[in-house]
Amino acid sequence: MPTMYVCFRDESSSGFPPRTIDAVASLFDGLSNIDPTAYVGVLADRIGLAVVHGRKLGLLDPMGVDFKSTTTSWAWDLRATDELEGFKTLGSKNRSQFLPVLLVFDEAGITTSTFPILEYDVSQFRLIRRALKVCSERYPRLSFVAVFVDTTSRLSDFSPPASKDVSSRREGQMGLFEPFVLRGSYNVFFRPLTEQVSDWSVFVTSSDYLLAGRPLTAMTCGVITEDLKFLSCKLNCGLVLAEQGNGALSHMLCRLGSFVDPHARLAGQLVAENMATLISVSHDRERMMVMYLPEPKLAIAAARKWNHEGLFCNALVPSLQTALASGAVTAGARGELAAQITVLRAFDAVSIERTGVAGAAVPLIEVLTQLLPPGADVDLKQVVPLDLHDAQVACAQFVSIDYKLDLETLTELARLHCGVV
Repeated sequence: MPTMYVCFRDESSSGFPPRTIDAVASLFDGLSNIDPTAYVGVLADRIGLAVVHGRKLGLLDPMGVDFKSTTTSWAWDLRATDELEGFKTLGSKNRSQFLPVLLVFDEAGITTSTFPILEYDVSQFRLIRRALKVCSERYPRLSFVAVFVDTTSRLSDFSPPASKDVSSRREGQMGLFEPFVLRGSYNVFFRPLTEQVSDWSVFVTSSDYLLAGRPLTAMTCGVITEDLKFLSCKLNCGLVLAEQGNGALSHMLCRLGSFVDPHARLAGQLVAENMATLISVSHDRERMMVMYLPEPKLAIAAARKWNHEGLFCNALVPSLQTALASGAVTAGARGELAAQITVLRAFDAVSIERTGVAGAAVPLIEVLTQLLPPGADVDLKQVVPLDLHDAQVACAQFVSIDYKLDLETLTELARLHCGVV
């Protein structure tokens, strides 16, 4: 499909793909000094020109081309609207007979918070959406599909719940597309076992568990401490310290098998800014299911903050208390959240003492010792079965499941260094 690609990423950002400067200029230059109606009209014509030139160039999937070379595809005379005259009427052909052009607006979250006309409280996203509609009506022979793409923006910015969408114009049986979630890249580096493993001792020395989760968490710069610092910043919305708000809370929740209320605004915020994973969205966009999936490396990054006593007591725990009090997060039917925190702290103490980081496989006896009350005089080897005296265990995080455990699931959890609720 011919593709015209626009990326709104900030010019100073080191992210990829970079901002498409020529594309943004071709569509939006000179529009800040006119009223919204004129803005939409001019932008509609420019979108039409983009579609016309897209048909001529036949650009394929932009991920397969050099982004620098795509800037030339936007080099045309913005005043050459006469090229659109032939697309104003359908004539003997209908829209479906023309090859559609794909218009991609990447990093589009910024358009929901950008207000290009200073004296009007209208976001760039709303203006673009109106212009797309006008373009479609003004030039019925143009066939195009516009897609707004963003990896971190809140869903509600683009599609608020139906009951709150002032722009909703649904009539009769017409409605929006069913929301969908793309999860194909999860565990792409964490290869599944090809056969059942009977000896779990191979998991003790393996570091494969650090590859689980999203490609972002599996990537490495070669120095584990730098990787963990980076992931901690991602949990905290790009900030260095998790001192307050959702950044502190995400450092707690990414290690716990907790439940976030699908109705709570927090659910969307955690996905947008704090590395939670969107599992599903209701068709009316009123509810979204989010959770922190098994990503041990991300959990280990959070554990660095857990084991900073001042930060843990003064920021992380209070953030969780606030979320529990508001009802946005539940502690479990029997208060399992408190038990998970206690067990994880015990594992962390032993792992950090032995390896310098949390999440490693450590002796069971030493973990149980950490769980004893101070001053307890107990010989654990007298109560732990003999065949478990040399057992190694690991737990970087807890995950919550709602189905019966089987050997395959237990093996996978062992590989991931995860506990289960």
